Amino acid sequence: MTTPDTASFDESPEAPAEARALKVTVRVDASFDFPTRVVGVGLVVHETWRPEGGRQGVVVAELAEAYLDVAAGEMEAFAILRGLEVARARGATLARVRSDANPLRHRLKADHRAGTGHERADLHGQILRLARTFVGVQFAYQPRRKNHLAHRLARAARALAPIRPTARS
Repeated sequence: MTTPDTASFDESPEAPAEARALKVTVRVDASFDFPTRVVGVGLVVHETWRPEGGRQGVVVAELAEAYLDVAAGEMEAFAILRGLEVARARGATLARVRSDANPLRHRLKADHRAGTGHERADLHGQILRLARTFVGVQFAYQPRRKNHLAHRLARAARALAPIRPTARS
């Protein structure tokens, strides 16, 4: 099924590699440690371009990252941004970022479909600018009760040596 924020892809195993789309699904979560002011980001990366890969594809990476200087109110948006960056780094043409931050996800989805918000200077604008670099992007809901692996990675990441996020365009 094709929706306005996705694209149609040739997924047959016989299709040449360049005609097939690498689909990357990243389940994300963030956790804030108030005493240390560290944000932990958990990312579970799935890849597929074959039907036998399942709906999301096989898990190819589980990432735990720790950051300083990310406001508690922006941590879920930062996790979504990191999810898109990971998908881009893996060479994805179609990216799906699954988050339990449903109001944020709805705003991103609406702005992406309308082609608005990319001029903003905040994380929201950064996410939308990066989303425009993919053939198709979905901002999907991942119920909290089914996001336990990304949540566990985010909580564990708070104990890692944190880094400061780099400036992004």
